[in-house]
Amino acid sequence: MHNWILEHYDALRDFATPVLAIIGFCITIGIAVGGFRTFGRWKRERIEERRIEVALDALAIAYEAKFRFQTIRSRRVLESEWEDIDETRGNVEFPLPSRREGQRSPYAVLKRIDRAEEFFERVSKIEPKFMAIFGRETEAIFAILYGAKLRVETAAESLFEECSFEHGPSDMEARERMRKLRVDIFASADDAKPEDVVVQNVLEFQKRIEELCRPDRPECGEGQARLYVVVFW
Repeated sequence: MHNWILEHYDALRDFATPVLAIIGFCITIGIAVGGFRTFGRWKRERIEERRIEVALDALAIAYEAKFRFQTIRSRRVLESEWEDIDETRGNVEFPLPSRREGQRSPYAVLKRIDRAEEFFERVSKIEPKFMAIFGRETEAIFAILYGAKLRVETAAESLFEECSFEHGPSDMEARERMRKLRVDIFASADDAKPEDVVVQNVLEFQKRIEELCRPDRPECGEGQARLYVVVFW
């Protein structure tokens, strides 16, 4: 073999450079393909990690929503929640003190909604991220929660106004109207009555978020479930 190479050295020398160039080119292509595959895998992993991050934040908000609404709608009203109810505001004429007492509870609920504004701001911030990952149709899920807030707020404002008027004991229509408003405004913890639209909306919001975000749900992709396992392991 050694002698054969020496005898054909001149011929082999002419082919050595192009052969080496071809080999180098093939190696370069192999490295590039491997790099693209690695980059693609990294990008998919980053997207999946971001998906999990948003899903976890949405789940936390869904569970927090239940406790937030329980606080807002609590029947127990502290004096500190209505002690400024008689403060003069412009030229508004306040009702008599006897009727003013009926306004304390809805007034307290309205103040609780104001204090919960930070929570609803977080909801509004995560909504576009959630839509970007899980689809624009998920906007309807957040509309359920906003609808629950609006229902409580509107009912509290209406009852506040109702209590500023004196209704006769025989005015059954007014009594029924105020009763329905109180159903929307107040609720005890873990009291999920079918006729309570607000609590049913909050539970529906939580359920819809869970269907998309819980790792043990069939709707989660295999990659997402696998990454959940890695995160929680």
